Amino acid sequence: MESDVYKPPSALVVDDSPELRLVLTSLFKSLGASVVTARDGESGLALARENRPDIICLDLMLPTVSGLEVCRRLRQSPETADVPVLMVSARRFPQDRAEARHAGADAYLTKPIDREKFLAQARSLLWRRQMAVGA
Repeated sequence: MESDVYKPPSALVVDDSPELRLVLTSLFKSLGASVVTARDGESGLALARENRPDIICLDLMLPTVSGLEVCRRLRQSPETADVPVLMVSARRFPQDRAEARHAGADAYLTKPIDREKFLAQARSLLWRRQMAVGA
């Protein structure tokens, strides 16, 4: 039966920092996820629609299209509306966290990324996604 076959999660990392993309990719891979990456908002949106990942890690401040706008567009699109978004940013102000939540982010972590916090949040979002889709 096909539903009994384990399918590893897939992740999309959208960040303009090559170093952070590598770190986040490594963290997702430690959870068994396959990972695709983008360095700007426009390509992140295209990859999200193309790949339909199980989770998206999204930088707040991106070239071409801001992380907030990417998140809004993801929520408006039927293909990506239910994909969990983990927003990451160097911005630590409460209003930034509130704006991210208002745009549709499921979680918000500040840079530098704390490995254990990131993994705990990613696991939680992936688990909720699996429960929602019945995987």
